[in-house]
Amino acid sequence: MSEKLKDKLTTELADIVDVGCIPVDSSEGKPKVYKIEIAGNMFFDWVMADGKPDVNKAPGDAWKTPLNFETHKEYFGPGMGEEGGEAKDKMYAELVDAIKAKAAEAPKEEAKAEEAPKKAAEEKPAEKKEAMGTPEVPPEAVGA
Repeated sequence: MSEKLKDKLTTELADIVDVGCIPVDSSEGKPKVYKIEIAGNMFFDWVMADGKPDVNKAPGDAWKTPLNFETHKEYFGPGMGEEGGEAKDKMYAELVDAIKAKAAEAPKEEAKAEEAPKKAAEEKPAEKKEAMGTPEVPPEAVGA
């Protein structure tokens, strides 16, 4: 299920983001974990331990289950692209919109990151003078 979502996102958004999938072992009674992060920020966090699902983080009230396709219908309801799966289609559209919004922010963040060293370089000479205790001497006082 998660690989199918990764493939769909990769196909649709390959020109603006890298999409990764990290499988989580849920064998032998370990919790089932479904998380979606966008640029290191948690977008959706769903865990089912001992048969009890918990949504720890969701972008909206509709996000009560993970995004599924034709699998897990008995747990999560109809999947994306299936009859009755309109809610999952809407969730997917919300996810794509959130990814595109974050990708649009990236150039602004990169510009800020590039500007920070320039600004720091401009401020350092003044800081150095204060640290050394060197007084400013007006040019007319030199040679007097």
